Amino acid sequence: MKILLPALLAALLTGCTTTSTNPAVRPIVTVAVEDAVFFGVEKAPNAIPYLRAVEPVICAEAKGTALTPADIVAALQGVGLDVKTQEGILILNNVVAIYSGFFAQYTNNIPVLQDVLGGCCDGIALGLPAPGTTTMRKINRPHIH
Repeated sequence: MKILLPALLAALLTGCTTTSTNPAVRPIVTVAVEDAVFFGVEKAPNAIPYLRAVEPVICAEAKGTALTPADIVAALQGVGLDVKTQEGILILNNVVAIYSGFFAQYTNNIPVLQDVLGGCCDGIALGLPAPGTTTMRKINRPHIH
């Protein structure tokens, strides 16, 4: 599973590195991450427990100021070790790649980076089955099967 969304998304949302927000960022990131998670766990449901374990960490990091991709990865390193799978790591690395694409554009813009990471948090939650179930939600956007 290879996702080439980071460069495309960053190209669509290029902007200066001032400290303002971009209202388009969070919803676009949310959809990209939701799809990455949804289609990943659809093929590898064994990744669900790991992604549930890392979701609150990403959500918490979105409120902080240590926002480099290396900071995010460091915060995730010890999480969910008892439920970590190769498929979960692959899906999460795609989420980090999406974030990294935006980080390259908005390196010094903390509010935008917080929105991007918040979109990652939202997308993981939306891409997973509802808590307490393994029934996948439906993606109503056009997609290739």
